[in-house]
Amino acid sequence: MAAITGSSLSTVYSVRHPHWLLSYAGKNISADVSKMVIEITYTDHESHLSDEIEVQLEDRDKRWQGPWYPLQGDSLNLQIGYADEPLLPCGNFEIDELELDGGAGGDIFHIKGIGAGITPSLRTPLSAGYENQTLLQVAKIIAARHGLGVSGSPTALNLQFARVTQNNETDLAFLQRLANRYNYDFSVRGKTLVF
Repeated sequence: MAAITGSSLSTVYSVRHPHWLLSYAGKNISADVSKMVIEITYTDHESHLSDEIEVQLEDRDKRWQGPWYPLQGDSLNLQIGYADEPLLPCGNFEIDELELDGGAGGDIFHIKGIGAGITPSLRTPLSAGYENQTLLQVAKIIAARHGLGVSGSPTALNLQFARVTQNNETDLAFLQRLANRYNYDFSVRGKTLVF
């Protein structure tokens, strides 16, 4: 705590400390890696791209190059925020890239992940027609097809379509096109399609 004093006023400010929780394959590894972490970067893309994380780890003892070596496709989960406050769930990620930087200062291991939940079925072209449906209903039909839930949808999302056609488009591209047409955006976070 820092105290600032004036002529007759005294104000005490608490300093917030960053805090994070990192899980690998469903196991919280935060305590195991806390002394190795150099930096954790989370990028929440507004649209068209999956969210990303990068974890930079000091690896002079070669753990990440040996027994702890992760595999592409393995899962990570990240929560960030400040100590003694609720943490922001950033979501689930799949390891996409692994990189070793063996510079003069020692080995640095980079783990990069992209937002999980973007399954091959969401990227498969499909043709379908939706009649007398709202945008929210269309989103729920598509989400159900992939075992996803829908959240964050504003009430104005209930635009009624006489007919809207998905013509050889992936479900992701089709929903993105509809959402953008009506000034909405969405992303897939774990098992939820979030508007």
